[in-house]
Parts: sequence; structure tokens; C-alpha cells
Amino acid sequence: MSAADDNWWTFEQALSYYQHVISNYLSWHDKGHVLAGGCGGCGGPKHIEDTGYLDTAYTFGKTIYTAQD
Repeated sequence: MSAADDNWWTFEQALSYYQHVISNYLSWHDKGHVLAGGCGGCGGPKHIEDTGYLDTAYTFGKTIYTAQD
């Protein structure tokens, strides 16, 4: 998930909803998440390319599925 700002509370509500409602209700096994705050936008310049989050998300994405799942 990405956001323009990087306040400590930026992802709090969305992540709580995901963990407690969607993941628990559907009995999903959560393998983690990438919270990319401070990526700009919302009226300011976008600069996600400068944050390292794209590489982090790509690397994480390659670990989500394994043949044992």
C-alpha cells in the first residue's frame, strides 16, 4: 500500500481493517505487507521511485507464493 505522507498513523485504519476483517474473516494466512509512506503525490510531486519501496515490493512479491503453499 502506498501513501503520499509518512505519518505514524497513515496506514493504521486500512491495515487494521485488512488484518481483523478481511484476513481473519476469510481465514487468510498473512505473509506480510509493504507500507510505502512518503511517496508524494496528492497535489505534490510523486517520488516513489526515490524511496526504494518499488524494489522492496518486488522482492517481497516474489516470496509470497511457494510450491509448498
